[in-house]
Amino acid sequence: MKRFAKTGALFRFFLRRDRIRLPLWIAAIAGFAAGYVPLFEQVLMEDVDPSVFVSMMENPAMIALAGPVYGRADYHTGAAYANMMLVFCVIFAAIMNIFLVVRHTRADEEAGRAELLRARPVGAAAPLTATLLLSFLANGLLAVLTTVFLIFFEAQGMTAEGAWLFGAALGVVGWFFAGLTALLAQLSENTRIVRTGAFLLLLWFYLQRGIGDLFSETLSRLSPLGLILRTRLYVNNEWWPVGILLAGGCLLAGFTFLLSRKRDLGAGFFAARSGRREASVFLSSPFGLAFRQYRNTMGIWALIVFLVAAMYGSVFGEMESFVENNVILRQMFAADPDLDILEQFIGMLNAIMAILTAIPVVGAMHRLAGEEKSGYAAHLYGRAVYRRSYFLSWTVLSFGLSILLQTLTAVGFYYVGAEVVENIPPLTTFLISAYSYLPAIWLVGAVAAVLVALAPGLRAASYIYLGLSFVLVYIGSVARFPDWVAKLTPFGYVSNYPVEILKLLPLAVMTGIALILLVVSVIGYRQRDL
Repeated sequence: MKRFAKTGALFRFFLRRDRIRLPLWIAAIAGFAAGYVPLFEQVLMEDVDPSVFVSMMENPAMIALAGPVYGRADYHTGAAYANMMLVFCVIFAAIMNIFLVVRHTRADEEAGRAELLRARPVGAAAPLTATLLLSFLANGLLAVLTTVFLIFFEAQGMTAEGAWLFGAALGVVGWFFAGLTALLAQLSENTRIVRTGAFLLLLWFYLQRGIGDLFSETLSRLSPLGLILRTRLYVNNEWWPVGILLAGGCLLAGFTFLLSRKRDLGAGFFAARSGRREASVFLSSPFGLAFRQYRNTMGIWALIVFLVAAMYGSVFGEMESFVENNVILRQMFAADPDLDILEQFIGMLNAIMAILTAIPVVGAMHRLAGEEKSGYAAHLYGRAVYRRSYFLSWTVLSFGLSILLQTLTAVGFYYVGAEVVENIPPLTTFLISAYSYLPAIWLVGAVAAVLVALAPGLRAASYIYLGLSFVLVYIGSVARFPDWVAKLTPFGYVSNYPVEILKLLPLAVMTGIALILLVVSVIGYRQRDL
């Protein structure tokens, strides 16, 4: 039992470290899982022939996006809600556990914190045990809170048993990915590789589920994201996938403990790959170094943005019939009778995609703060490298990425939509609408730059503001919030092109403010201590 000495003390210590971060994660995911119930029932299901909604969800792209349709004969709100929301909710639960486990395992070892703990009378297996116990507790709380919220937002067909199963589904998928991430942390000695590997597996499981739901039931069930959809929530309420994933997470955790006995602290089973003897010419510049560090993340986000845009484009053909059968949606898209439903829908879709694009833009600035926190930036600045140059390199990289992602958004909408809609608007319409959101994205990125430069400890506020922007812009438009509410975020100042004439003045003002904030951030970054 010496290997587990002081596990309880470490568990309490980890709990204290995450006393703010973890409750925010749990509350946000549970709120996302249940908060859409009233909106969903009012906007998507009220006065709508269920067969219309079923037809839209049975579109191959929607099956690949959200999963197969269950309960066609009696497609009530509960069945539709689970069909649309479950896969995305469990993905967020998985992401929470990936960050949690990496933070307390491989990141602590790489930063040297684990070595300080092991210098005390702490068992070799205590940190891993405390991390998995914390993950198990977090997933249990997430399951319970989600269930309580869903029971509170009771709607047609949403039974108490289904609510408990929904919460349990989030908990067991989160636990499965906690075990999987802990296992990856034993294989590599690099925190970035572990985190990237976990996210790539999550992406692979999502794509595997999408392909399997279209072509192979067995392939889909081999993915944890596909298996959990076989619970048939609010239709048959099958519990066996929950048991399998719970057992799978436990098996992964057990195998992780076996591997942890056979490696040294700070090492991994696979040694880091040896680099080139001489660096490429591209790495001789600060921008080249920043690009090299962020290129994998950029590639993943480019793929995600294009796939999401393509999936939206694939349902363009169903939009008109769906809106015509819904009174509320007809009111939303009655701004201009001279424009068809799709043209009026472009602005809302681009607002959503712009907020999605802003995530990696903000992430690039946060990556710079991570380089500083890990000590790598100090080595760089000890050479003939100006802080200003490195900071501006990350800024240019993030702003350039925003242009690339917005271009992919327009291309995905147009070329995939053209396969299902005969009279689709020209590509220039999609490009203008997508590019009109660039000043708003740049302004959010500039705010993130200011936080990194002046108050790096508060940089997480930029992500919170992005989440608030989504609520105010997207949900606000659906729930008919007053116009001034959307103006609390930069995305609310962008014209809804092509429904509205594109107003250039707000875009110019946002661009100017972004430039001013960047100047302030560069000056502040040069003057503060590392």
